Amino acid sequence: MNTAILLKIHASYKSGEKKSSVDRMLRKLYGYDDPSNYSKYHYHREGLLETIPSVRYEKGLVMIREEDLDTVVSFIKKYKADYMKWTVIPEEEEMKQLGLHVA
Repeated sequence: MNTAILLKIHASYKSGEKKSSVDRMLRKLYGYDDPSNYSKYHYHREGLLETIPSVRYEKGLVMIREEDLDTVVSFIKKYKADYMKWTVIPEEEEMKQLGLHVA
């Protein structure tokens, strides 16, 4: 039976820390649109969760494959954010989105 990892990521603004450091982490995690030349041009910058198969549910809650866990956790630790993880059995639609074998 295929399993996946459900992650709850919590990045808070700590005392004395600039807001931009948390925003930078969230941009690199989820991706963002980058306007230039007074919003004449828009470029999409990919985030980590766009480069690996993942299912995003709500803010800070994401499901990933087990083999991608080390990559995501090292990214989270780099920015000194907190996380909780659970091993779950994904539904058929989620398995397709994660690229797991549907039995």
